[in-house]
This record gives sequence, structure tokens and C-alpha cells, in this order.
Amino acid sequence: SVQDNTVFDSLLITISNQVPVAPDVITLPAHNVDWYSATLNGSVDANYFNSVASFEWGLTNAYGNTVSATPAQVTGGVATPVLAELTGLIHSTTYHYRCKAVNTAGTSYGQDLTFTTDCFLSGSIGPITGTSTLCVNTNSVAYSIPAFAGASGYSWTVPLGATIVSGNNTNSITVDFSASAQSGNITVFATDGLCYSATSLPFAVTVNATPAMPGNINGVQVVCEGDQGLVYSVAALPGATGYTWTVPSGAVITAGNNTNSITVDYPTGSTPGNITVSANNDCGIGPVSNPLFVDIAPLPGTPGVISGPAQLCAGNVDVTYSIEAVTNGFGYIWSFPAGTSII
Repeated sequence: SVQDNTVFDSLLITISNQVPVAPDVITLPAHNVDWYSATLNGSVDANYFNSVASFEWGLTNAYGNTVSATPAQVTGGVATPVLAELTGLIHSTTYHYRCKAVNTAGTSYGQDLTFTTDCFLSGSIGPITGTSTLCVNTNSVAYSIPAFAGASGYSWTVPLGATIVSGNNTNSITVDFSASAQSGNITVFATDGLCYSATSLPFAVTVNATPAMPGNINGVQVVCEGDQGLVYSVAALPGATGYTWTVPSGAVITAGNNTNSITVDYPTGSTPGNITVSANNDCGIGPVSNPLFVDIAPLPGTPGVISGPAQLCAGNVDVTYSIEAVTNGFGYIWSFPAGTSII
């Protein structure tokens, strides 16, 4: 029924004498089976009566062990996947198991299934030897372990972006590291075709890339010829071991070269231009930053001879003095004898 503003009354309907139905249960194949653990799988349809799910397991179909399923309670009327994790098993051993569910109508069992844990090759494997620090786009890097007694093959794992190009299934491989290669571990285990050794200790590989493009350059953009000690900098970049700067023609880096912060002087004759920087490391030089344009205002020329009377009487007024306009001069500062005023 629908509850809305057109409903003015309601009626409680009680349905009695419902007949409970036992759950439907299916046992499904186990997965993630290794030497000592496995994941049991099943399916439970509760048939609309809350059902408690579990697994029975053991060395025979008499089982002897019970483990709760996840989820432990199943409701509704559709098949619901359930599972259980087993640990502490014995290697090279066959186990029986079945799915079980219980509701008010009774208990239902799935069919008996088996799984066999991996068999174990005793002995130590490794250690892995090879290059531990390298750059992206490095090819033909060799890694190896001592031969494992009785092994007919080897299974290797390498970091993301790395590819085994030769030697797979042997105790010595060659690996290419692409431009997208990431740092990570190399591992390996041996097999005789049926059984497996323990996995080697991880061999950590650090994969470096050229530094990224530096961020915006911070510093003064309008300077004058002769200015000294002006600082320009960028945020430090991860993985960078040095920085290469360019400055406008005539400007001089006086401190901080090869770091992310430099001090610049602008001697007379410096011309406007861009400051740029790129970061570098053992893998190469990264992209050049966006340029920071610096406008260098030239110093005014030297004023010429002052024109005007050199001798006059006290009380004279409106006496004019002048010079020729000075190149790059935008203002003039005059000084006069005491008692004189500029009108």
C-alpha cells in the first residue's frame, strides 16, 4: 500500500500459517589456495527466512571443523555469495569442505568439494643481485639468484612499468624500465613443475626520473642598472640535485648557482630579458621553467654644463639656470647656495 495525503485510514493485514522453507545452498570452488591458506566459497538463498551460513572442513568428508561464513547471516530470496578464510593449513595436503546454512525450516548442505594446498620445496632462495638504483628508460638491466636445487623454473615479479625481456622462468633475467617505470620490489620463487619454494626476500629497486618543470620564479621584475643583491627562487623539486639558471644579458649570478635560489647583480650595460631555470639530476635535465621577464631601466646620462649667470647681486629674482636634457633622465634634482629658493 502507499502512504500519501489521499489515504485517510489504514488496515493491518496479518498473514499467518506461513510455511518456512529451508535455504538453498551451493558449495563453490576454493580460491587463493597456497601452502598454508585458502578461501572457501559458497552461495546461500535464504528463501526469505533468515539463515546462518558457515563452512564445514577437514581432512575427510567427516570434516570436524566449522568456520563462520562472511556474511554470517543471509536474508531475502536471492542467492548470496558467502566465503571464509582458512589459515594455518598444512602444505601438500588435500582438504574437504562444504557450505552449510540453517534457518527455522532446517539445515541445508552444499556438495562436498576438495582443494589441495601447494606443495613446498624446502631450501632457501636468493638473494637477488642486480642494480638497485637507476633511471627511467634504462634497458637491459640484469638480475639473478643462485640456482635452486631441483628447480625446473622460476617465477619473477618486477615493479610497475618494468618488463622482463629475457630469461623469464630462469634464475637470471634482463629487465627494461620504461618512461613510466616506478620504484618497487623484485621477487622470485622456484618450482619443479608441481611444488614451489618460498618467495625470495624483496629486492628494492629505486627508479628515478628527470625532475619536473620548476614552478613560477619569484623575484623583482623591474630593476635598474647597477642594482645588486636581488634574489630569485623557485620551490625545490623532489629528486633534483642541481639547477641551471639563465639571466638577462649583462646580469651576473653572484651566489646560489646550481641551487633553487640565486642572487643577481645588474651592472651598467645589462639589458632587459628573461630569467629561466631547469632542474637536473643523474638521470638528466628536466624541462625549462616559464620565463620571468625582467625590465632593466638604464641609468641616466651625466648632466652637461649648467647654463646661467655665475655672478649676480643679492635680491636678484627670476634667474634661470638650465642644462641640456639628459638621456634616460625622468627627473632632475637641483641644489643651490644657502638663501636661494627655486620658484
